Amino acid sequence: MLSIDKILGIISFTADLMPFLLLCLYFSLLNQKIFAALFCWSIFSLAFDFFVAISINSHEQQLLAFYSILAEVLFVSILCMLMVKQKKVLIATILVTLIFVSMCIYQFRCNGFTTFPDWIAASASVTTLLFCTFIFYDLFVHSKNEFLLNNPTIYIVFGYIIYAAGNLFLFATTEQFPNIFVEPGLWVIFIIANVFKNIFFCKAIFDARKLLKKS
Repeated sequence: MLSIDKILGIISFTADLMPFLLLCLYFSLLNQKIFAALFCWSIFSLAFDFFVAISINSHEQQLLAFYSILAEVLFVSILCMLMVKQKKVLIATILVTLIFVSMCIYQFRCNGFTTFPDWIAASASVTTLLFCTFIFYDLFVHSKNEFLLNNPTIYIVFGYIIYAAGNLFLFATTEQFPNIFVEPGLWVIFIIANVFKNIFFCKAIFDARKLLKKS
């Protein structure tokens, strides 16, 4: 009989697999930089799920999850740079990215690569939400009276808002970041946030495909 951890791992892997399969099916979308970036991130997410599955102990899983969160912040920053059109928003994105990376480097220089504090994990979620705010602001300014939901990429932003908000809730309500691996109830919240994120990714891909067929 499968354990709760294994079942949750299968659910997370399936959720991460769906955007990858859709982008393979609608490969013409890869000509767009945003969906090409999303395809690369899907591959990274699947690799992360694989290494978590074969990791020997919970400490390795904790490190993998932590580094995955850091990598995701950098991915969202790249996504933000690709999507925004205003120079001031682009500069703000670069500055926030540099600040976050500097915080991580400082932490690693002080404590090495084997430990990590809650504030780094929480700041990753806050930074992701900030990038999403930048994208919303830029899209609103350049919407030209168009309905924002007509833009497929807005659903990618929705996905990250739910995911980052779920992570921030975990980091704000647990004493230590590794607790999400120890307590199944907390890990469920992490998985649910990841599932909803990928559902919105799939929505973005479907809508972009429809627009591509109309053009």
